Amino acid sequence: MIWWQAECHFGDMIRISFGQFYHYGIFVSEEEVIQFGLPPTEGLLNRATEDIAVCITDIDTFSGGKVVEVATTEKTDKKRLSPKKTVKRAREAVGEKGYHILHNNCEHFVRYCYFGEKRCEVTEQVQTFWQNKYRLDLYFAPVLPLPSAFDLSPKVLYREVTSLADTEKKAQAYAGWKLLEYALYRTFGYKIEDLNLKKQKDGKYSLDKCYFSLSHTSEYVAVAVSSEPIGVALERLDEYASVWQEQAPAIIAQGEPCPTSLEEFVMLRAKKQSIHHYHGQGAFAPCHIVAESIPTLTLKATLGDHAFLCCLSGKRVEKGGIYLSDGTSATRYREGLWI
Repeated sequence: MIWWQAECHFGDMIRISFGQFYHYGIFVSEEEVIQFGLPPTEGLLNRATEDIAVCITDIDTFSGGKVVEVATTEKTDKKRLSPKKTVKRAREAVGEKGYHILHNNCEHFVRYCYFGEKRCEVTEQVQTFWQNKYRLDLYFAPVLPLPSAFDLSPKVLYREVTSLADTEKKAQAYAGWKLLEYALYRTFGYKIEDLNLKKQKDGKYSLDKCYFSLSHTSEYVAVAVSSEPIGVALERLDEYASVWQEQAPAIIAQGEPCPTSLEEFVMLRAKKQSIHHYHGQGAFAPCHIVAESIPTLTLKATLGDHAFLCCLSGKRVEKGGIYLSDGTSATRYREGLWI
């Protein structure tokens, strides 16, 4: 795509510069430029997002005295629609709302009218930057009773949950997948239905653009999302209060010291569980997993009425954001202690 300072013609894709970003429109005539929201000088940045709509102004209002650039396609670009079809699409959209600065902005709109596909170069550059930047966020959410009617996307996740016979396990699985859906969008801007979710032979799921890991107790679910492979394990401390001494010898690998307290036992078990989730192979056999085989971080957190240990494992694991979520919103969790 090449942009020129040239005379505008019927059906042209045009833009004006505002420093590091642009405002786009479809030129119909000097009296009719169709755009998604007014240019910033006409109040776009001062309006509530829900009020922004596809609208029509004249070229003077669109440009605000700035130089107007006209798009010219190159051989490598997708073939553009005819000017007549471009203008028809633009006019049919007048009044439509649903503006989103990253996912449905003025450039998405004009490219849809011009090429038939929604794209935004700035959004793609931002996404590429964040994809290449190391990210690790950890989310917690309570396990609530399973709704009488629910849906999950992709459908494979719905089938996964409904195939479980145990009601408690269904609720835990549902809470985990819903939290993952929210975490992917909040951390990376991805909608889970737009990603390639695959179930591996070992039963573990994977995504094509980032990594994730899930763990849950009967009360809470933990989801870690990262730009690099990650494993997470969540354990409630008092759950093992009466059995840890009996179980301790069975979880240690050769050469490892035996835990001498409840917290040491739960931490060791959680570390091994997170390493198991990182590798995602076979059944969990803690006595065959060396706790220090890969880097691990451990967070001590109070969730509800109980104390938990949450371990993160990966070849590159760093402290990231920690959030408490209800599946639709999240707040920073600042009470946890890294130990």
